[in-house]
Amino acid sequence: MQDLLVGLILIPYVRANNVLKILFGFLLALAPQLIAWQLLYGNFWTSPYLSHSEGFNFLQPHLTGVLFGLQNGLYLWTPVTLLATIGLLIKNKTKIPHQSLMISIFIAQVYLVSIWSTWLQGASFSGRMFVSSLPILAFGVAHGIQRMQRQKIVFNNLLYILILPACIINILLI
Repeated sequence: MQDLLVGLILIPYVRANNVLKILFGFLLALAPQLIAWQLLYGNFWTSPYLSHSEGFNFLQPHLTGVLFGLQNGLYLWTPVTLLATIGLLIKNKTKIPHQSLMISIFIAQVYLVSIWSTWLQGASFSGRMFVSSLPILAFGVAHGIQRMQRQKIVFNNLLYILILPACIINILLI
């Protein structure tokens, strides 16, 4: 459900002459999922994430658990995403395309996952529900690296000090 938020990035690109192309691309990408739901549940539009006991509690978000929880908190289990988030939030002179929209979508995804009844995301590794956010967070990684290069911090130092340990932690956790 939270992946629909990523579609908001397309809004600035929607024009009258490409609406059908965007809808066709969306349906083409969604088709394997719809077929799987049809085969498993007998209905194209049945989402197991919104089944009988699943749902949302808008008044009790589990933000800390989703981001830092010991079981599978996004930042604890995948620390590179924390660096990416910081990079995305830092103001910059060379504007990240649609930066405020990307930040808003990521925050909305965090909130949406945190209010879902099974916010722990089952037996997943880290925050599997944030896979669709990785392209957004990639802009944050790129911006963070660019910023440090501008401030005369050599990329090799960045690699050894921040990224390499975060990657090693992630590999060890796997």
